[in-house]
This record gives sequence, C-alpha cells and structure tokens, in this order.
Amino acid sequence: MMSFSEIAEIIWKVTASERSIYCHTGSYCPTFHAPYGHHDPEGKSTSEECVQAGCLDLVHDLWEYLETKLEKDSVRRRLEQASNPSAYIWQMVATHLKDRRRQDRVRRGFPARPSRTDGPAGRVVKALEAQGGTHGDWLVRLFRILRSYPFGPKHVAGYWPIAGLIQEYADTGDGAIDESQMLSDINEVLRVAKETLGAAWVHDNLTLPALCNGPAAELRDADHAVDGPNVDRVLSTMLLAAYQRRQQLEKSSDIALRKAIKEVCGVDIRITQELRNALNEFRQSEDEFGQSE
Repeated sequence: MMSFSEIAEIIWKVTASERSIYCHTGSYCPTFHAPYGHHDPEGKSTSEECVQAGCLDLVHDLWEYLETKLEKDSVRRRLEQASNPSAYIWQMVATHLKDRRRQDRVRRGFPARPSRTDGPAGRVVKALEAQGGTHGDWLVRLFRILRSYPFGPKHVAGYWPIAGLIQEYADTGDGAIDESQMLSDINEVLRVAKETLGAAWVHDNLTLPALCNGPAAELRDADHAVDGPNVDRVLSTMLLAAYQRRQQLEKSSDIALRKAIKEVCGVDIRITQELRNALNEFRQSEDEFGQSE
C-alpha cells in the first residue's frame, strides 16, 4: 500500500494547474513542498497565501474523496493489484478534478462537455464542413478548440490562444498561417455559428466562456464608490481593458475601439472624434488615479 506522503505528493502535483488558476489567478503557487509530503509531513510549511486562497482546502477535499473511494473493497483491491499504484492514484485524482470542473460548468450554466459535436453544435459543424476540403476540416477543428479551450487549465480570460492555434494549424501539415489569417478564420467560425444558431448561442457558448473563465483582471477596491458600485466607472474600466487588448490584435486604434465597444456594450457604432477624445480623457484619469493610490 502506498504511504501517506506518497499520495500527498501525487495530489499536489496533479492539482498544480487547478491551484494556479483558481487559487492564484494564473500565477505559480508559492508553496514549494507538498503539504503532508516527504519534505513537509505535518503540512507546516504551507504558504499563508495558499491557506487563504484555498490550495489547502482543495488538498483536504481530495484526501476525503480518496479515503471514501478506498473504503470500497473493490477499489482497494485494484490499487493493491495495480502494476503502477502511483499512476492509479494519479488517474483517480485527475478524473475527480475533471468531474468537479464539469459540475462547476453545469452549475454556472455552461455545457458539461463543451467540445461535443452533437445537438446544436452539430449543425455548426455541418455548416463548416460544407466549405469543403482541408479548410472546412480545419474550421471544424478550430470550432471545437474555441468551445473547449476557455474551460482548460491554460486559458486566460479575454484571450484566444492565437500562438497555440497557429501551431495547431501547422500540425495539420497544410503549411503556415500568420496571426491575421488566424483571426480571420476565428471570425469565420463565429460568423457561421451566428448564422446557424443565432447571436445568443454564440454569446453563451463562445464569447462568454472566453471572457469569464480563467485568470482575469480584478477591479481595484477604489473602483467602487463608497455608497455602492459606480456603474459608469466599472463599464469604463471594462471598455478600457477591452480596448487595450484589442489594440494588440487590430490594424488601427479605431477598429480596436469599435470592437471593444461592441464587446462590452453590445452595440456597433461609428467611431467619432468625440469618442476618441472621451477615451483619451478616461485613460488620463486612470493614469492619475493609479498614481494617487
């Protein structure tokens, strides 16, 4: 039978991505040694940040899960007979984490299995396949990635994995593709999905997950008025964040601003000098605000 410390080490390693995303907003966990592992058998070197953020709670939850499972004679026998007990425990923990994430998605109103291609998503797949050839096959693959990536351990809220998608395309053997072409393919997938299932489906299954899963920017305490949230300021902060992100992707500042407004406010408007001036004024006020903190 595996030792307590060995199992603790496995739990700590399997949960690395989970702890980074959900406990440390995408940063590395500051606790170096696994709590209750070989180097910290009493769990006393756990960082206070990890205690407060929930790393230790996650470890305890998984210990409780394993203890419950191993109380069953059938599971305990399989572990004893396993040629690689460490791999068996690893798989048990990894599967349970996957189930937890699935349950969390359902609780929040997202699909349990975002990469499935039956049901409504199957209609989008057929529409993309209708484009024919290797390009149609690629768009189907891209559609699957865009649906599942926001729920993965490496997703950063508000971003598509452009560099990763470019490498994914290279792996198909159809040559190389640059950033502008990749963005064009993403927009093509979104357009076809919208024409097939409507804007609401695209928002709920593609746009919203991409924006609200994974490590995200946090509002500062001062962004909230003393007597409650200042809606105008929060919206302006969201708009500025979206604009700065879009500036890295678009050819001009006007296009970036137009798309940022549509993303945050849901309207497509013509960019005027008045809007440019308003944006500049808010950026200046944000800089002054940040310096005064």
